[in-house]
Amino acid sequence: MKTRFPAVKSLPFAFLAWLLSFAPFAAAADWPGWRGPRGDGSSDETGVPLRWSSTENIAWTTPLPGKGHSSPIVFGDRVFITTCLEQAQQHVLLCLDRLTGKVLWQQSAPAKLQSPIHKLNSHASSTPATDGKLVWVSFLDHPDMTIIGYDVTDGKQVWKTVPGVMLSKHGYCSSVVPYQDTIIINGDQDAQGFIVALDQATGRERWRTDRPNRTRSYCPPTLIEVQGRKQLVLSGSLCVAAYNPDTGALIWIIDGPTEQFVSSPIHLADVVFMTYGFPKRGICAIDPGGTGNVTATHVVFNL
Repeated sequence: MKTRFPAVKSLPFAFLAWLLSFAPFAAAADWPGWRGPRGDGSSDETGVPLRWSSTENIAWTTPLPGKGHSSPIVFGDRVFITTCLEQAQQHVLLCLDRLTGKVLWQQSAPAKLQSPIHKLNSHASSTPATDGKLVWVSFLDHPDMTIIGYDVTDGKQVWKTVPGVMLSKHGYCSSVVPYQDTIIINGDQDAQGFIVALDQATGRERWRTDRPNRTRSYCPPTLIEVQGRKQLVLSGSLCVAAYNPDTGALIWIIDGPTEQFVSSPIHLADVVFMTYGFPKRGICAIDPGGTGNVTATHVVFNL
């Protein structure tokens, strides 16, 4: 049975409680990015607890400075999470020991913070990702989208790049999605939006694709496989679309069904499911087997 874990949302000076579903010193699967290794929030771990409290089934707690809404990620014996020190105007990446919660290293980057942002957003909402060698973070140094690669061993900055500006009245959230030797970033915004793929080792741009509408969204793209072909599915900017993750070329697109999206789609039983939220709210299912504009032919249902 696969178990689904929610994103961890940290509050000012809150505690990160890493809930281990196994003995504290047992081996565990990696959780290297947003929604885990398959991008759908599922885990193959067994024997997970069904109950916990401030003391029950807690291996350790560690106080975190600042405020952030990103999820923690795990690779080997290390946990990574971001936060923002608003008064100091610094974005922060922390590396913790998975077994003890001890902070192994902490790196900060100066930040020009956007103001105002949505009351439910934060200045550290993008979940990082790692391959066990580098850990990549995505911040807004207003108005610049800023992607940084750090060495997981000592936190040394390896590269830093600015793929473009990011304009959204609600603030920023664009989690890092690894694919083969690239990382992919959603650049939907209230201007000319884009998706960009960067080289994992150097930050060099590998491809860039324009988005069709100038509308903000905050969804990480989802990687799926359909009939032996990889697809990068992204909901947002007045559409749902799939791209070739190797080149950025469009595969299929549907119009709408609403203006803005926040939650990532999932792929199950050869269907892409997604919820949407503003100004219309609902759930939509799409057959990902088409090409071109498939609004009239491949929407399984829209409720």
